[in-house]
Amino acid sequence: MDDILITFGVVQPKTLLTSTEEELRDIVPNLTKIYDELCAEDIILEILRLRRHLEAASISLQEAVQWTTLEFLKFIVKWDYSESVPSLALCLKFFL
Repeated sequence: MDDILITFGVVQPKTLLTSTEEELRDIVPNLTKIYDELCAEDIILEILRLRRHLEAASISLQEAVQWTTLEFLKFIVKWDYSESVPSLALCLKFFL
């Protein structure tokens, strides 16, 4: 279980919302070394884009950090952001 959490650490709510770009660069390879169809740079850019989408939807950081991984995926689908964060959505699906 610990290995799974390390691999998918990047899609955990706190990491998604509060990690710096530099921290993301350290964490994302845990996932991309297993799923080579994923591009680390795309995932990082999409995480930053997701944060802007949350802000545009008037969802506070305090609220979103309490979400589950499934709730992030539901947000992406509900607001039709699947095309703007396709790699991140795929990572969330892999984790779930």
